[in-house]
Amino acid sequence: MEAECEDYLSSMSGLLKGEMGFIMSNWADPKGIADIAPADKCSATGNTCTSGSVFKSFAVRTSGSAEEPANGTTDPVVDPVVDPVVDPVVDPEVDPNDAGELICEVASSVSLCGADCAECEASYFENLPDDVTYTCNSEKLYQYTNKCPSSMDLSLCGADDKCLYSYPWGDRRRYRSREAGCRPVPERLITNEMQFYRNKCKNNAYGLCPFGCIYNQVCRLSMVKGAASKY
Repeated sequence: MEAECEDYLSSMSGLLKGEMGFIMSNWADPKGIADIAPADKCSATGNTCTSGSVFKSFAVRTSGSAEEPANGTTDPVVDPVVDPVVDPVVDPEVDPNDAGELICEVASSVSLCGADCAECEASYFENLPDDVTYTCNSEKLYQYTNKCPSSMDLSLCGADDKCLYSYPWGDRRRYRSREAGCRPVPERLITNEMQFYRNKCKNNAYGLCPFGCIYNQVCRLSMVKGAASKY
């Protein structure tokens, strides 16, 4: 190499002594595909070669470093730790693009469908349980009476609803109506501003009284303030 690049190497000698990085490469072409003429071989170390180079006294490492720090100690060669590639577990019987069966059920609270809703339905796909759509199936007016005990059919009420026995407003058959049953009280009858009457409730089992009154207040008959009828 000194014979081939004497002028070039002489200017680099100081940099190489200062532990400058050095790279070399070689290749083999036993079948002569690259059509490269073979280089002459040096017969002995120190001979002048015009078309070849001699490299000696070097070590090849696939990892780590052979560099000596300034304090004279040599760091141990440590092979790099490669984390294994773990393929995600995929159930071959489940299609990731399949949303599954559509599930429809009573919403946890009728208020999720608006203040005037009387029957609220929640729907979602089996494989997308967090993507829920709420639909109000009825805003029909009902007369609400007593709190429904757990022994009655509470299937129209959600877990967070106030469930009262009711029948359609104006139905003369009242409790004997074909549509009588336990239903959730609409949000407007709970959160709207109310007009209270002097008359106290005969007992605390009627209307919303069983669910408790704040500050130990007396439970009285009431209606939504400004409503056209007493429902």
